[in-house]
Amino acid sequence: MSITPPVIRSEAWSDDDAERVLLFSIVRSVDGEDVTVEYTMPDGQNAGLALLYLRQARKTGEDLAGSWLLEEVLGADGYEALAREPGVSLATVRQVSLGVLSVVFGRKIGKPADTEDAGAGDPLA
Repeated sequence: MSITPPVIRSEAWSDDDAERVLLFSIVRSVDGEDVTVEYTMPDGQNAGLALLYLRQARKTGEDLAGSWLLEEVLGADGYEALAREPGVSLATVRQVSLGVLSVVFGRKIGKPADTEDAGAGDPLA
């Protein structure tokens, strides 16, 4: 029996990708006008990140692995924005985390809900 090894082509999964998915946004009132800052990630599965997440989860548990993955995808600035925003609830953090996991593992996430705390809903469902 012969086994053909796979050929893995190197393709960039980077912040320069045209297709992006919105993970969360922060809206602030500045001089009476709403200013929105959006935090996104490339829209597409990333097997490498998925494998790294799974290894982290085995070693440190899902919560710490999820925190690592959030910072990896959002970058230090996005992670800090989420961590330091006073209006963020644990439900919101869970929703963002599930969204990141969904994209990394190749699932699609829906459009953001237009609510103050869109913590309901599970994009993995």
